[in-house]
Amino acid sequence: MFDLTDVIGLKATSEDTAVLDALLHAKAHRTPARDYIPDRAPDGNKVDVSFATQNWQKIIRDRRRPGYFVRRHFEAMVFHYLADELRTGDVAVIGRRSTPTGPSSCCPGSRWRRSCPSTWSRSACSRPARTLRSTAGRWWPCCAGA
Repeated sequence: MFDLTDVIGLKATSEDTAVLDALLHAKAHRTPARDYIPDRAPDGNKVDVSFATQNWQKIIRDRRRPGYFVRRHFEAMVFHYLADELRTGDVAVIGRRSTPTGPSSCCPGSRWRRSCPSTWSRSACSRPARTLRSTAGRWWPCCAGA
């Protein structure tokens, strides 16, 4: 999921950016070596998790480690709410058309190499087209049949 959020751009459609801020905090601490991450951003402010239910807020904290989130639980909560906000339209994918018109709306087939995200390495873009389509199909279902 982190790889996907690295490739696509996300933008809040309202003034509430709490979920995207939490995503940035999770990305900043995504190393698998840590079980706990600080509940404060680098600027010293607490990470706002007020968008989450009480149950999620209990799960992401450990009583034995005040001032820290349980990293895996925090990541699960962030992606849960990110998916919900994408579904409801509170977060949008930058550059995505609002109404898809078929496979060409996000994956123009013959133009795949030119539209390949710049964050991908050259080797990823030089793979056979079939491999690229199957990889893109996991992220963008409309590309699976392209």
